[in-house]
Amino acid sequence: MRKKIKIVSIILLFCVVASFTIHKFYVSVTQVDYIQNKNRVEITSRIFIDDLNKSS
Repeated sequence: MRKKIKIVSIILLFCVVASFTIHKFYVSVTQVDYIQNKNRVEITSRIFIDDLNKSS
């Protein structure tokens, strides 16, 4: 049991350190809704405008 906790702790520590040193990460939210009475799928995506500016 202690070995599993140690391994999980090392992996978690690596992920935290890597997220600050390797690269930045960007977050977006996408919502997909099915409107049954109109037989339609609606997709809404929310992103940060500065992320779009950096990509071009």
